[in-house]
Amino acid sequence: MHQLEFVWFGTDLPCRPSRSTYDLYQQVPFIPEDKTRDLQFLDHSQVEQSQELALLEKLDQSLLPKELIMILSNASLQRQVPSCTACYFDLEEPFVVKALQTTLLLFYRDQQDCLLWYYAMDGPKK
Repeated sequence: MHQLEFVWFGTDLPCRPSRSTYDLYQQVPFIPEDKTRDLQFLDHSQVEQSQELALLEKLDQSLLPKELIMILSNASLQRQVPSCTACYFDLEEPFVVKALQTTLLLFYRDQQDCLLWYYAMDGPKK
């Protein structure tokens, strides 16, 4: 059986040289939970319904982290996420990957679909 692996894709940084726009790093940097909890590093003063909200409301939200729900439902929060490669939020219908026994949810992509971000909603390894 295949398994999902958590890895870090990033861009060239002085401490991590890269061969191209994106590179795969096996070591995932540790980010303290207090830095990401409730997306507190973003300004929550503006609430603007996102285009993804209609699809998001159809999903079983108990399978999603609250931070993912927060950012997918608020276009104002989405605009605060910087991207040097014109990445954007784009929620798609979830789909099952039988080889992984997992349902994946596409939620973020770069402008050329070179790199796509998915959330594993279920399966043997979230």
